[in-house]
Amino acid sequence: MIKKYFIILIAFVFILGIDRGHRYLTGIVESIDSTKIVLNEKEYYFTKNTRVLRRYKIGRAFHETKHSLRSIRAGDKVTLKLIANDILEIVEEDN
Repeated sequence: MIKKYFIILIAFVFILGIDRGHRYLTGIVESIDSTKIVLNEKEYYFTKNTRVLRRYKIGRAFHETKHSLRSIRAGDKVTLKLIANDILEIVEEDN
């Protein structure tokens, strides 16, 4: 009986210990090319499905539009939506 509970406990800890969700990271672009971007001295990689957006403010409302990766340069402020080091979405912040 104790062995059964121990196995269930180990399985539960293992399942909860795996980070399957996404996370967000905001920073200033240090460098960028067609495969990766460097933020805070760490590399993050584009996938074939990476969405590129531009966020801007009109009045008190924020808006987002599709954007081109070619327009993002070193020094721009961006927010990355990540799973591991793969970029699901990159948002260029309008200053």
